[in-house]
Amino acid sequence: MAALPSIPDPPALAWDELPSPLLLLARDGRALQVNRAFCDFSGLGAEQAGGEGWLASVAASALPGLHTALQAAQDFSLQLPLQRRPAAEAW
Repeated sequence: MAALPSIPDPPALAWDELPSPLLLLARDGRALQVNRAFCDFSGLGAEQAGGEGWLASVAASALPGLHTALQAAQDFSLQLPLQRRPAAEAW
């Protein structure tokens, strides 16, 4: 009897299908998970965006605010301007 094909877990599948770029960060700012829209927008692969790699896609003008939020060591939600693949800033 053949094994059944692997089916992605529904929450992960839903996360990956959302049209907006999303990241799940650890308290120290390392990316734990990025969705497909983030990869498509930034031009980074999921492995490249992992850890601190995702910071390459953040507009330089937003980095001080991001660092302040991370140093506060509290939960936060922040909208960041990202560098689109050809280097055009977008919100």
